[in-house]
Amino acid sequence: MMAAIFGAMLLALVLAELRRTLLANAAIALCIVLALWLFQWEIHSPETGYAIPWLRW
Repeated sequence: MMAAIFGAMLLALVLAELRRTLLANAAIALCIVLALWLFQWEIHSPETGYAIPWLRW
């Protein structure tokens, strides 16, 4: 999944260099969406849901 995120970021950089700003912005948006999806997938637990027990006081 990280490869897909970095691929989207690389695509955005290449498109920005080629002056394709609309497509570059779309690729950056895709990168952000993929990163947020990965974060949600990583922190979700079937036992506690989205609770993060190591942050509880």
